[in-house]
Amino acid sequence: RRPFITPSWRSQLHEYLGGTVRGLRGIPEIVGGVEDHVHLLVGLRATHCLANFMQELKKASSIWAAEKHERMFSWQEGYGAFSYGHSQLTTVIRYIQNQEQHHAKKTFRQEYLEFLKRFDVSYDPRYLFHSAEDEPRGELPMSRGHSAPPGLTESTGTIGYKHSAPDRALALP
Repeated sequence: RRPFITPSWRSQLHEYLGGTVRGLRGIPEIVGGVEDHVHLLVGLRATHCLANFMQELKKASSIWAAEKHERMFSWQEGYGAFSYGHSQLTTVIRYIQNQEQHHAKKTFRQEYLEFLKRFDVSYDPRYLFHSAEDEPRGELPMSRGHSAPPGLTESTGTIGYKHSAPDRALALP
């Protein structure tokens, strides 16, 4: 995980991802993120296969980003996808809008571990996302007293680990 998504082209990437979601017949509710990952809240159709959707989204956006902005750009293997109920959409949208402030306090890895814990997802630490800042320190503890994202309690289900979105989902590349 490298901080390739600079402010100079981040909003263009988010627009491109939203357009690609539409092209794949999904509904992009919001796209946001920081220098090393993105979050998408996406509405998918019952006929969508999450793995295929994510494969196409990541492939198209990797090619676009490498050609237009950062020659070395590619998404890390994997994604995280979590389902949310309609009553939670406002909270999730607010959470995605506040990524800059959120990540001033915690790393992506800390955030992701909190999501796994919150949604009661078992995992093998060997297969978690890694970032350059995390590796020298090894396993990071959960941040104390902060569950991610706040206010979300009624999950409609949990979907596996690779890079972005189900029914309406929050996704992490």
